[in-house]
Amino acid sequence: MHDTALTASYRTGAAIGVGPVNAACLLLAYAFPPSSESGAQRPYRLFKYLPQNGCDVMVVCCASGVPDGSKERNISRVAGESASAGARRLSRVIQRVLPYNEQLDWLPAAVRKAGQLIRARKIRVIVSTSPPNCTHLAALILKHRFGIKWVADFRDPIYGNPFRNRRWGYPYDACLERLIFHEADAVIAVTDAMADAWKSRYPQHASKIHLIWNGYDPEVSIEPSPIPARSHKVLLHAGSIYGARHPSMLFSAIERLVAQRRLDPALVRVRLIGDIDPNWLQAARHQFVELHATGCIEYVDRRVSQHEAVRQMSEADGLLLLDLNAMDATLQVPAKLFDYVRIGRPILAFTAHGSPTERILLGSNVPDICIYPGTPEQEVDEKVAAFFALPTNSVAPSCWFREQFDGAVQTTALSSILESLAS
Repeated sequence: MHDTALTASYRTGAAIGVGPVNAACLLLAYAFPPSSESGAQRPYRLFKYLPQNGCDVMVVCCASGVPDGSKERNISRVAGESASAGARRLSRVIQRVLPYNEQLDWLPAAVRKAGQLIRARKIRVIVSTSPPNCTHLAALILKHRFGIKWVADFRDPIYGNPFRNRRWGYPYDACLERLIFHEADAVIAVTDAMADAWKSRYPQHASKIHLIWNGYDPEVSIEPSPIPARSHKVLLHAGSIYGARHPSMLFSAIERLVAQRRLDPALVRVRLIGDIDPNWLQAARHQFVELHATGCIEYVDRRVSQHEAVRQMSEADGLLLLDLNAMDATLQVPAKLFDYVRIGRPILAFTAHGSPTERILLGSNVPDICIYPGTPEQEVDEKVAAFFALPTNSVAPSCWFREQFDGAVQTTALSSILESLAS
């Protein structure tokens, strides 16, 4: 189903059987469990598995969603309100000038708490992970204040990020990214495409650039469940729909297939769970209403818990991946891809030709069909029809996938970077 070849390529960690700790680092992460944001999972994996590589990790994160007064080993949760009134006012004034919300109201309190930990624990290395970019700005301040090493981890790029598309924001993004690359001692990309783009843009900093893919926690079991008895197949999309990451191409194909009597709407159901961009919902209103009336589309326009999302994914006949953006950029991979592959049921992916998503799917061993932006309607229809005809049995992911994206293995690479900087 592809046209390209694969290129080579909550709470405390106290109970995971760590070895002797010989170093400490500070991790700045705005989102952290129990937050349900997908961005919380990567820093949690770092916190959980770095101690197995001899690195004790202190976390400073946002206090949102956690009861006041809760105490967790090595986790400090701070809120913007805990900063001084003057610092809060200054950060809010600056934020109003910037083209994007960088959560700067959190920065003063995070810097203050992080500074206390650096002094108390004699920390020599700090890791900041974004978005939001306030984590990198906090790390920059701490680097200069304490003379420590700094690793900047990017779950999404800044410049060239298709979801940071305000025209007057491009100069700001270019300056911010350039500043981080100049000041950080190491920078980490989560896809090979992102790392290659950076090396081309910053050849003078090529030695700083490292690749540590996003991935999954091997200790968190995600597997297929028996498909409930029903008269239709369920194609599920779990997660937010926003920007150009929407299912309009799929909806149009279903409309045409139904009109041609090649698809019985009673036999398929596209289920969307997660927040839906109201702008897209309004723009697609007619199409949405028509298909909803046939019964082949249902949606829950709200965020659901991670547990509920996984339960519905595990019981679906197929899984829908929307890796689309207005620029047809190929720098990112939706985090849900790793859960989808571990469930192992067929995946219908809308993604750019040759994207990291397509290459991961090709190497994963899981049945999938990829549809590219700009594909002629007839070809889209053929692929959608072929997808609904696929068997719904689950296929185990390949050894390559398990080894490449295992979060515990990936953390070993970060540990090596930290060790080289701290020595």
